[in-house]
Amino acid sequence: QGAQGLASVEADLKSATDAFALAETDLQNAATQAQAATSQLAVATAAMEQHTTEQLQLQQSLDSLAGTVKLIGSSDPLAAAQQTILVELQKRTVQAGQLQAAIVAAQQAADAAAVLATQRTQARVARQADLEGVNVRLVAAREVATAKQAEVALALEASRERWNMVREDSVQRLDVAGLQPLSPEQLCWSILRVTGQLEAHIQAELAELEKQSPLAADADDATKALRRRQAVRAAMDKLRGNADVFVTLYGSGPDKTQDDFFASADQALYTANAGNIFAWAGPGNNNVTQQALAMTDVPQIAQGIYWTLLCRQPTAEEIDLVAQQLTAGGDNRAAVIQEMVWSLLASAEFRFCR
Repeated sequence: QGAQGLASVEADLKSATDAFALAETDLQNAATQAQAATSQLAVATAAMEQHTTEQLQLQQSLDSLAGTVKLIGSSDPLAAAQQTILVELQKRTVQAGQLQAAIVAAQQAADAAAVLATQRTQARVARQADLEGVNVRLVAAREVATAKQAEVALALEASRERWNMVREDSVQRLDVAGLQPLSPEQLCWSILRVTGQLEAHIQAELAELEKQSPLAADADDATKALRRRQAVRAAMDKLRGNADVFVTLYGSGPDKTQDDFFASADQALYTANAGNIFAWAGPGNNNVTQQALAMTDVPQIAQGIYWTLLCRQPTAEEIDLVAQQLTAGGDNRAAVIQEMVWSLLASAEFRFCR
């Protein structure tokens, strides 16, 4: 808000500056016109004064000749001079009217130029007052903008502090965590668990243990939990060879230690072509593929697959993709779902934990 107000005042300042510059130019033009009109009036007045002086001299000469005629008693010797002076006086009378008209016109032009100059001076004073007012507003707007910027900075700092507190609390509560790659063993056991392979082996080992040494009908929970742990250990021992393969592929690259993350062509070829992961993704052991086959609602199928494998809600685009794949698959619904599960198991997102 402070920045918007400052921008508005700065725009007003530009307009006021332009208006003041225009008024200054108009005033200069008006002053030039007034000076020119005054000069013209002075020239016309001087010409009129010169003309009046000469006309007066001619009239005095004519009067002197008339006195001379009386003295000599005859006008013949002076008649030509008197006639010439009379003709010149008549011309000067006409010229005097013209000069007087020029003086009136020059006076009117000078008066008009003076009025215009006064108006332009008043306009300049008004524009200068506007400019000064905008400058005052600009100072105030800058103070407001500075205060707003300080408020925003304080708000951002407070927000960052709250975010850090929330994030730290969320990390401690295990609600969020940094993106970390699964170790080779974690990746293997995650695939075996989510595809139901591990649980199937556990159930087989429980059955074998039950055959060898049946539990008493009244066995307590601790005894049952111990039997479960024995079955889990035996199942993992039998599946250990798969974990060794993952360690070889995902944890022993050139110049790499087993805790370094790296991707290689061998990993991609194993995931795509070895067939183990694709086979594990097949329906069975009540795994995600088998559960999806029992569903008919496409969004429900997508949600079941994505929640089970990636621990998140599928996006609208991903739900549409699942629908397109199922439609294109026709009667090969089981194969399509198995391929979708296998593709997510082979994805980069499954290989990382959050």
